Amino acid sequence: ACTNWYGPESISFAFGGFEKRHRSEIVNRISELGFNCVRVPYSLEAHVRNPLVEDQFLAANRDLAGSRFLDAFDAGIKSLTDAGLMVILDQHVSRAGYCCHWSQDEGLWYVPGYPEEVWIDSLVNMTRRYRENPLVVAFDLRNEVHDLHSNPKWGSGLMMTWGDGNPKTDWAAAATRAGNRVLEENKDLLIVVMALCFGMELRPMRSHPIRLNLPNRVVYQTHNYIEYQFWNLIPRDIGLTFGTLRVVLSLLCVVMAIASYRIVATWRRAGVRPPRTILIMSIGAWTFVFGLVFAIVAYAVYKAACSYCKLGASIDFLPWVWLWLAIAFAGAAASFC
Repeated sequence: ACTNWYGPESISFAFGGFEKRHRSEIVNRISELGFNCVRVPYSLEAHVRNPLVEDQFLAANRDLAGSRFLDAFDAGIKSLTDAGLMVILDQHVSRAGYCCHWSQDEGLWYVPGYPEEVWIDSLVNMTRRYRENPLVVAFDLRNEVHDLHSNPKWGSGLMMTWGDGNPKTDWAAAATRAGNRVLEENKDLLIVVMALCFGMELRPMRSHPIRLNLPNRVVYQTHNYIEYQFWNLIPRDIGLTFGTLRVVLSLLCVVMAIASYRIVATWRRAGVRPPRTILIMSIGAWTFVFGLVFAIVAYAVYKAACSYCKLGASIDFLPWVWLWLAIAFAGAAASFC
């Protein structure tokens, strides 16, 4: 079982907790909890600049006072592997800091100031740095790749793709290039490849798996936010909670039931069965209303989901928009027959 030790990717440039506990205590606690593997994230900025780490972030590790990033990073990796824990290096972000909001440009493997060449060079150099340590077992090429939305730096934005050969968006191709370069330095490493859309979209891997120069090296990684997005983020973004939606649909059902009751009661009092045309028109009108409501809701969900994964939204939600629109237009056609 593997856990994650945050910190080196952040603006502190230090392992989280180095200011509170000696690294040996933290590593011992990881082992006591039953983990035998640790994923360690870092930023390109930290690797390229190799900045001094402020002493406040190393307060419980006085022997590291005055260290630069790579020295403190080495100390953390050594503590882990000396304790027999395996390490997965994780190239988390380009600029030091938080990684994973849909509005950030950190979703691509390249950003302004850190092109693809810098990213791959970092992967290669970090691999070379720990090549002699057999417990550094894998390299996570990039954390939570995702679509790039419109912003002043990039313009209209980019949608991540898989296997289409577009050098700006094809994450499978970029991961293949990077993975092969890493394996040239250390053929024994596993290459961890993040799924699209913050790690939520694995389906393209079925039809277009990554094939590196060395076989049996690829590990696909997924992060599960589906339930959180569907029940929390998407309703928030469209301004409609599922409770509100239930109320609206319940009211529509009540209105339809009342209208149907009054129509049937009128027919009974008159003693005359309405013409078939009137029945079809009534059913068609209600079908149009419900179809249109559901189409609007489905479109709102689709647009909200596009903020997190346009590919997944196009597969999972857009067909429902067209289906409910087709039902609505069928109802409209029936009501005007």
